[in-house]
Formats: sequence, structure tokens, C-alpha cells
Amino acid sequence: MPGRDRWITQLCRRAGFRPNFVQQGDGVAHMFTLVSGEGLVALAPDYLRDFPAGGVAMVRLSDPGASWDFLVAWQRGRLSASTRGLLDALPSPKCETDSAP
Repeated sequence: MPGRDRWITQLCRRAGFRPNFVQQGDGVAHMFTLVSGEGLVALAPDYLRDFPAGGVAMVRLSDPGASWDFLVAWQRGRLSASTRGLLDALPSPKCETDSAP
């Protein structure tokens, strides 16, 4: 995500500290492994709040600027079963398409 580190740095500075980027997780499970095993801190989207991760505390950020859009893109006319499953699992999206998925 272009500008992600700059955005995170701004959030952290508003909270009174400067982040030190030491490692980036390859995925959700890896991110939680780093948090629980290495004592790192991660910013994660709200939809992961119920992800079963032992040894990890989830705290909702109070900064209203701590949010980002989640976008799903697919080739028109080629909606795979996995993409359909993802769309069905997401809360009512603000769908900006010229045709229904």
C-alpha cells in the first residue's frame, strides 16, 4: 500500500511515539505470530478483531484517522467462487460498480 509507512508514522506520532519498522508480516497468521512471539506491535483492520490469536491483545484505536478502505477488484465477467465468498463475507459494501457482482 503506497504511503502506508508514512500513514502509520503519522498515527503513532499523534499518539506520542515514533514507530520502528523492524519486520513486515507475510500474511495475517504471520503478523500475529510476530506479535505474540517477538513482542511486536501491529496495526490491523477492525475486521480481524475476532481472529483467534493466542497471546495477542486487540485494542481499538481511538484516532478517527486510523482507518482505510478495503477494496476488492476482479475482472469483469469472471467472478470466481472464492471472490464471491469474500464478497459475501464482507459487511454490506459500498459497491461502486457499473454492474452487480
